[in-house]
Amino acid sequence: MRDFNPRAFLEHVLLQLRNLGVDMSPACKEANSIERMERNPKPCFKLVLWGHTPDYNGPQPAYRFEGYYYPETRQFFVSGSSPSGDWGQILYPDHPCETPAEFAIRNHGLIDVDMSEITVTIE
Repeated sequence: MRDFNPRAFLEHVLLQLRNLGVDMSPACKEANSIERMERNPKPCFKLVLWGHTPDYNGPQPAYRFEGYYYPETRQFFVSGSSPSGDWGQILYPDHPCETPAEFAIRNHGLIDVDMSEITVTIE
């Protein structure tokens, strides 16, 4: 396996999202994180990122974006978790069934730190 620096990868994903116009400003007490999933048979890292939710009649809690990255195969898996229906339409009017981070990754993909393409699967 190539050398993989989890912290550098986390910062790289955040930078990509910001470059795509996604507001990833800190909006909660929780910190962005990356950790190795120990019971997985292949090297796998869980990323948890917090994105800024627009104000609607007052501040809203940050949304959580969670993904799993397999460095050996360059695969990134995301389980969609954003609000849908009326609430999703209010908070994310441009893409009500996905958070801004999910929407950006679905439409633009991700690249690795070494500029190779990552296969992204969003369910």
